[in-house]
Amino acid sequence: MEIDALIAALRDPVAFPPPHGARVDVAQTHASAVFLVGDSAWKVKKPVNLGFLDFSTLELRRADCERELRLNRRMVPEIYRGLAAVVRRDGMLRMVRNPTAGDELVEWAVEMRRLPAHGMLDRLIPAGGVTAGHLEDFARRLAAFHDAADHGPSVCMHGAVDVLRHRQADCLDRLAAHATHPAACSPAVLPAAFVAALDRRARTWLDRLAPLLEERRAAGRVRDGHGDLQAANTCMLDGRIEAYDCLEFRDEYRCTDRVMDASFLAMDLDRFGRADLAESFLAAYAAASDERGIDELTRFFRMHFAVVRAMTESIRLHQPETPADQRGTVASKVRAYAQLAAGYAVDPATVLVMGLPATGKSTLAAHLARAMRATVISSDVVRKSMHGLHPTDRAGPVAYSRESTDATYRELARQAAAAVGSVVIDASQRTRAQRAPLVAAATARGSRWVLVDVHADRATIEARMTRRGQDPHRVSDADLAVHDALRPEAEPPKELPQAHRMQQWSSDEHGSVDRAALEVLGGLLGQA
Repeated sequence: MEIDALIAALRDPVAFPPPHGARVDVAQTHASAVFLVGDSAWKVKKPVNLGFLDFSTLELRRADCERELRLNRRMVPEIYRGLAAVVRRDGMLRMVRNPTAGDELVEWAVEMRRLPAHGMLDRLIPAGGVTAGHLEDFARRLAAFHDAADHGPSVCMHGAVDVLRHRQADCLDRLAAHATHPAACSPAVLPAAFVAALDRRARTWLDRLAPLLEERRAAGRVRDGHGDLQAANTCMLDGRIEAYDCLEFRDEYRCTDRVMDASFLAMDLDRFGRADLAESFLAAYAAASDERGIDELTRFFRMHFAVVRAMTESIRLHQPETPADQRGTVASKVRAYAQLAAGYAVDPATVLVMGLPATGKSTLAAHLARAMRATVISSDVVRKSMHGLHPTDRAGPVAYSRESTDATYRELARQAAAAVGSVVIDASQRTRAQRAPLVAAATARGSRWVLVDVHADRATIEARMTRRGQDPHRVSDADLAVHDALRPEAEPPKELPQAHRMQQWSSDEHGSVDRAALEVLGGLLGQA
């Protein structure tokens, strides 16, 4: 039966076992539809063959439902209630727990306990409802689950580097096919050059880590784990995090190095801007599982899962059941995951973002820093701190003297040189002399670096200055008169090698910052 017709028929609460509630809510992914009725959630597999999963026949879907029950009951037996079926009875479709001889079988389903929407971690994390304590407790229980999980020869074989290499290549190929084709998504969601650069970096990185991964496999570090430990598959129940909906359809995706599960959730914490929670969670997991020296490994796996999520979201762009008014949101998710993947891949890197006031440099700097999990060093903040002021305090002329400005740039360079991980410097850098100490610090860090020269047209600058003047929380003291006074002093960064500089035009158009960030990250990926 076509999935759209099945969903339409099952929107009637009477089609479900009592007590069924007053309404049926439906949630869809690229591979399933879930019917939320009363205190139950009924999950149906879509009749699709996506290459990495095959639900194209009724028997394949039943077998997958049975695997889903068996595997998820390892962690949360109280959530997974049993196998159910959609049948045609008395001319109507019904969801039943026990089909009878007279029923016409239409589809198989998994019955689950309905989980509270407000408890899902993809809602709780951005709302500040998840603490380090919650995650540390979950890390210990996850480590215990891995300790007890199957790790025999039939599991260990799936942890081979060649298996991971094939999966990674397949994900990147599918991402390119779904997200870079202008005819399918006009304009393309991701630049083809960006995906190609990410692909090259991912392959090189995996080749370098291959000996370590094989050493860990030989030491029994490959376990039959969860496989899909993203925030959307975890829920806060009675004050503790529980993980459900493990990846059941491909053993090689679930039977992996044990730190991959922890890395997946850490990636999602990073996506929500909580790198602090990601690091404390990984540290707690490492301590509980007696892991050492895995920092680069967990960063690689976070990149891998960011690519996986970008790819699976990109599939939704081409599915007819994705409403037209949601495609923009889906495209934004694809870009966010892709930028995060690139941020892991280039870490550590240094980005110098230059531009006159109101050109959009600070907005781009903040956007890049989020994707790169980078430290932001702002000239406005540093300047005011040196004069004993808070960022939103207004500074007087002394703070903007030539001597103070020179001292500010020396301090920016010092902080950049001392920073760990990726760094984004947000400063006007309008002269060659101002750029010199920052370029020297970026070069001395010995990592990828680029200077981004940000511009905007006059109308955009004037509109931003008007909005800024009405914002009591603004950090910058510059107004339009300051912008105009500084413009004659601006020197293009022609002294820098072409490979280490780029120009971006900023606008207030939706997606402008995303496009600029993808170009910057693509440029960093392309550096040797």
